[in-house]
Amino acid sequence: MKVIPNNLFFSEIEKILSAGENVSITVKGRSMTPLLRSGRDVVVLSSADEKSLAVGQIVLFRYNDRHLLHRIIKIDAEKLVIQGDGVRSTEIATRADVIGVVVAIIRKSGKKITLPNRWENLYFRLWLLLKPFRRYLLTTYRRLNRFISNNIRS
Repeated sequence: MKVIPNNLFFSEIEKILSAGENVSITVKGRSMTPLLRSGRDVVVLSSADEKSLAVGQIVLFRYNDRHLLHRIIKIDAEKLVIQGDGVRSTEIATRADVIGVVVAIIRKSGKKITLPNRWENLYFRLWLLLKPFRRYLLTTYRRLNRFISNNIRS
């Protein structure tokens, strides 16, 4: 199995998106838990129109020489405040840092969820309201998942 360095991988993703084509990538990492699950969910990205970026959108963006897939939680002129659903820290980016916008999520089962939709919007609004409790909710979610996966393998 050949491993491609992230910078080369995302360079190709940027080229494809800038050509106006959509790209599907498997989610890696837990920063968008519980909405997106690492190694199980696939996101479909479309090129980002800097003018149409909106609060609540999940975007692929450049940040400190890395590429992250997080959600826009606030927009101030050119600055975007972005945060993963599963993390407490935020990132500040510009509209120009955004490479792509998630237009669909494909679950492991094959079910395709087109974004934006009212259920995902409701999830986002509820998740914002639960911000003071998010740390505890995520800890409980991760422990429950670990418990379930350990007992299924047994």
